[in-house]
Amino acid sequence: MSRNRTRILFMALLCCVITAAAFGQGNITNGSITGHITDSSGAALPGVTVSATNTATGLNRSEVTSSDGEFRFNLLPPGKYRVDAELAGLGKASLASVVVLLGNDTRADLKIAPQVTESITVSAVAPVIDTQRTGMAASVTNQQIQNLPLLGRDFRSLAALTPGISTASFDGSITANGARPLSTDYNIDGASSNNDFFGQQTGGSRPPFTFSQAAIKEFQVIRTQYDAEFGRGVGAVVNAITKSGSNDLDGELFYYTRKKSWADTRPLTVNANINGTNFPLAISDSFLAIDVNQPGFAVGGPIVRDKLFFFLNADGMKRTQPVLFGAASDMRTSAQFNALTAAQQAAVLSKIQTAVGQPYESGLSYDIGNKLNTYLVKLDGTVGSNTHLSLRDNITKYDTTDSGSTTTFGLNQTNEVDKFYQIALEGDTVISNNLFNQFIGQVGRDQRPVTAAATGTEFSINWGTNQFFGAADTTPNTADEKKYQVKETLNYQWHGQSLKAGFELLHRDLFDSFPRFAGGMYAFNSLTSFLNNTPNTFQQAYGPQNGDVEWKTNLWGYYANDSFHVGPRLTIDAGLRYDYEKT
Repeated sequence: MSRNRTRILFMALLCCVITAAAFGQGNITNGSITGHITDSSGAALPGVTVSATNTATGLNRSEVTSSDGEFRFNLLPPGKYRVDAELAGLGKASLASVVVLLGNDTRADLKIAPQVTESITVSAVAPVIDTQRTGMAASVTNQQIQNLPLLGRDFRSLAALTPGISTASFDGSITANGARPLSTDYNIDGASSNNDFFGQQTGGSRPPFTFSQAAIKEFQVIRTQYDAEFGRGVGAVVNAITKSGSNDLDGELFYYTRKKSWADTRPLTVNANINGTNFPLAISDSFLAIDVNQPGFAVGGPIVRDKLFFFLNADGMKRTQPVLFGAASDMRTSAQFNALTAAQQAAVLSKIQTAVGQPYESGLSYDIGNKLNTYLVKLDGTVGSNTHLSLRDNITKYDTTDSGSTTTFGLNQTNEVDKFYQIALEGDTVISNNLFNQFIGQVGRDQRPVTAAATGTEFSINWGTNQFFGAADTTPNTADEKKYQVKETLNYQWHGQSLKAGFELLHRDLFDSFPRFAGGMYAFNSLTSFLNNTPNTFQQAYGPQNGDVEWKTNLWGYYANDSFHVGPRLTIDAGLRYDYEKT
């Protein structure tokens, strides 16, 4: 697309904003409250002053009901609110606890009737049902995140509890609508949280989590994106927000532990009966009991009461996963090894140890070590009564030693370090009772360097099956993704009709280094040829830039969405989105 065509399209979207005279709530990080004020006879009350106050932070918004008694508060951070309505000369009414969920519109209707005290307070919580949504979405609340047990303490595991969602057994990735896991789009605090090189969530699928369970306030899973603001995900959109501080100093300190000694001894093989015949099947190492320790804390509170708040979180995990190979995998039990003389057997084992720096036995029984640390710092507050700002940084480091496929012999393993950070900035502004603006920006980086766990050039020995030794042929390698994102959404509301329009730019700088066989690999077709230093093959790869590749992309997105009500029971959404990628 030429630069002029891009400008023309963007101007056309802005014209839609002006001519349609409508509004659409910016619901990627917020929620809203809609209500109707009536008198004792059920007649609509115009001119009623209505206010919504966040009971935890003191955030307050107010407006006056329209001629049909309707009011609406948009861009409300999720939480509990008190809604107060007052009409001079008639009386007051209140709802003490109105729950606003992420991406949902909460209904809060009130009735004002003449009273001796001129005040009516309704303490019951309003039902948290979004009757205005046309798509299919499910919310997972903060109470569920805190109270439901999670073995790995990854909040995304709870997505499997929502309708239409399944998770992959090997890495917990989320699938929906028959699409592959890479078609799921992740947003944390409105910022894109995808690893675009691997087609996974930011941080990948190997770390148990990249955001602590204790740092997530709530999230929603959207399976049908009838809102043009959401792009990139043809499967599901997982939309989450992190916690914020409040006027009360509050926190938690936790320590979770699991011991393999607490579990029963588990067999290395099981017998599977297939058509009346028993076959021994090897048990995956992931079935074996493991040691896991996970300490952490979360704390939030006020810096300036009702104005500025902080939230801090740290979470760590240390896990030891045993890898055990049975007698059938031990080269020393093979007929070929036992055909050698005792001196030759000792020479084979000594030569392996000299080449890789470890004795042969250490490859038959070892531990995969995992150590994860994640930290989150967040500041948020209000500027005046109409602007809310938040700034959040999340850092994760995940070290894995002696990793790789657990079916690979242990003297050919790798060490991997996954490093990730994301800084996200959000600004919400109520320009007028009908006009709203939301800005989201982020800077992030995702790195995955891998090195060999053993020394020496890689080699393999065939003794009826192959075992590999030395530096893995895929090392050293790395994937490095840098990104920044800006997103701007303008919202307008008029007579029950709503429209939003905006644009976003996602810049990605992707670097990949995966030089297969860069160090070369010797293959020996027998133990005797290994002793005699006579390999049957040698392979080594070469190429320009040692196989390194790098590319930069700019993904532009433009969208406009109109939502309007046809009677009290029918809502129609119509939208247009255009995505353009340039490398």
